Amino acid sequence: QLIKLSKDVNEYSHTSIGLSKDLKPMYSFARYKWFNPFYGGFKIERLDTDVFGRNNNAKLKILEITVTKNQKEKLIAELKNMYTNRANLHYEYIGVLCANFDIYYRSKNNYYCSDFVKTVLSNSGIINKNDFPKVTKPEDFINLDNSKIIYEGYVKDYHQ
Repeated sequence: QLIKLSKDVNEYSHTSIGLSKDLKPMYSFARYKWFNPFYGGFKIERLDTDVFGRNNNAKLKILEITVTKNQKEKLIAELKNMYTNRANLHYEYIGVLCANFDIYYRSKNNYYCSDFVKTVLSNSGIINKNDFPKVTKPEDFINLDNSKIIYEGYVKDYHQ
């Protein structure tokens, strides 16, 4: 499984999860329209559209996580369930703002990108969420025991 970390200036700012090396598609909680940061939720993302397509000079780091067949099946089921229930899932605006100050905040059925990735990986048995800080940020995924960096560079230079 792949986790993509976007890098903006000196800080990672976004986390998505994909099931293949071409990152088509990726899943996350983000804004639906690049120009409106207040309208978001469960989102299927692509590197060539939306925020990434408009900012192909963004740096990213892609991690590959080793998983069992059972874990992958659970992850797929978790993502399908979230997709089916996406109308009831929302972007956690307050939580992401609080995370910038290392304050934990989460409403029911609301996620921000890193919290979402931690939740689906934990629910799939891929990670133990207790090994992560309560306030999860993109850089917290870099040192996973069962992962390796497979790409580090710019969006525009990533060739699947």
